Amino acid sequence: MAYKKATPEHKLIKKYIKKAKLLKQHRLIDYDLRKTLTPARKAAITRLWKGKKKDDDSHYDGWGQYIDNKNVIFRTVSNKRLKELKALGYKTHGNRVYIDSEGYDEIHIKGKHVIKKKKGKKQTDLLVPRGEILNTLERLTKKKLPKGQFVTVRIGDYSPFKTVLKSYESLLNYVSNWKPRKEFDARDDLIGQMSIVEIEQ
Repeated sequence: MAYKKATPEHKLIKKYIKKAKLLKQHRLIDYDLRKTLTPARKAAITRLWKGKKKDDDSHYDGWGQYIDNKNVIFRTVSNKRLKELKALGYKTHGNRVYIDSEGYDEIHIKGKHVIKKKKGKKQTDLLVPRGEILNTLERLTKKKLPKGQFVTVRIGDYSPFKTVLKSYESLLNYVSNWKPRKEFDARDDLIGQMSIVEIEQ
């Protein structure tokens, strides 16, 4: 028996369902996917997936690329913590913050720390109030790091910088002199979204 070739309309529906399943898995929608998607719901899925175009480049700020290409988990946090994380560039929805697990097995949010663990390695993000990264590093320069621990920074929920250092003083000097790769990127805005990352291995 010959099988009918999938029509363009059928392929489009399958794409919508695939996106909807990922969005629902991350609790970004609560649609009953056993039912036919209405035009309004299809439009809502597209808006969530694609998002809005950023002012400074050709990229969009939607959920699609984020949840489709990364191992993203979510945690429910207080309104106060939610605002702090959002200000630092983390993606949020409702009372949840979304975090790229970066291959770690355990993710915890304790106070102003995002802690990621896996066997033999631990990574702790110190959430710094927006715009306070240099002042915070200045206060930490007297703190000595234990053997096997290094520090760096990250912007928002992007991967930590590849440059890792053995003291807070070195990190302060590094951030003070850091410049974005792209000339049109606003340095002060990016530094304002920086968190301090402690790596133990």
